[in-house]
Amino acid sequence: MKTVISKIVAPRKAEFFEEDIPSMGSRDMIIKMDAVGLCHSDIPAYIGNSVIQIHKYGFREPIMPKYPVAVGHEAIGTVVDVGSEVKRFKVGDKVSGRVRQCFCTYMHIPDCDSFAPTIQLFVLPRMDKNYLCCLAEPLEDIVNIARFANPEFGQNVAVVGCGAMGLLTVCALRHTAAKRIVAVDMLDNKLELAKEFGATHVLNPRNIENMSETAYLLTEGMFFDVVVEITGSIRGLDTAMQMIKYTHKDGHAVNQYMGSGRIMLSSVYTREEVFPARLGFNMVVRTPIMYNLHPTLSIDPMSNELEGIAAFVDGRLPMEKLITHRFPFAEMSQALEHLVEAPNDYIKGIVTFD
Repeated sequence: MKTVISKIVAPRKAEFFEEDIPSMGSRDMIIKMDAVGLCHSDIPAYIGNSVIQIHKYGFREPIMPKYPVAVGHEAIGTVVDVGSEVKRFKVGDKVSGRVRQCFCTYMHIPDCDSFAPTIQLFVLPRMDKNYLCCLAEPLEDIVNIARFANPEFGQNVAVVGCGAMGLLTVCALRHTAAKRIVAVDMLDNKLELAKEFGATHVLNPRNIENMSETAYLLTEGMFFDVVVEITGSIRGLDTAMQMIKYTHKDGHAVNQYMGSGRIMLSSVYTREEVFPARLGFNMVVRTPIMYNLHPTLSIDPMSNELEGIAAFVDGRLPMEKLITHRFPFAEMSQALEHLVEAPNDYIKGIVTFD
């Protein structure tokens, strides 16, 4: 059996390769890929900055790409064959989860009843919605963000960046006890969506001369207890740092202790950028606690994926409203280009294999 896989062969250039699928074992399965979500974490490999490899001692590390490189990890597929000892899956099941290098027509899944570092798949329940939008990864990331953010009653929360992840984070946070949920983005059309998804206020930095002053006035001088930074840009982190509260009132050590603010870093920083002096100053004076909410921080990633699927099915995380672009597999290069230079109406894209 053959599969066709898309690989990056040079910076900003993808090609197709036909490869043999490994022989089936009694604990293996084969899935037909139905859709794969486009994720900004694939940008470094696509533009030639870096890829993640497994070091000879077992840890993950970024290195310069050695092409060809296969990417993709937000998989949705249909089981087409299972080994005789497989228990969790059967032919015809719709599955979703994290599968590395999944921009391909068919994929061999070894030892599929187990969870491996590169493969976590779950059977999707029957649903009235389009299952192609039920991307268990990144839905699990939203669950992880919401669980770590967990604002207390009356606290102020901001989300910097209103792409698909940011908008779904707003949606998840509206079910918490936060007093204010403020969405920040450079595009007004995304801020309008943020309002629909539960933001109490929206801010466009293009229209703001001093973000710290704006944050101060909006919160009666308290600033923000939690800021989720999800732009993938140092500029976004700089904005988040201007909004987070000071550990001591107004940044003076002799003033009232306010408790540390928390900044949730939920992006992959994909480009070389200048680190602003203002950012460094605010880090020192405001002294927030900073978390990177990659799934590796999660206490129970499997629980997050299952909850993400459930939240899609019952409408708490309406991913289907944010998939603005669909690309046939034959247009793989165009799909990846949208990650690098997206039009203003782009929020989330998927590649389909019809």
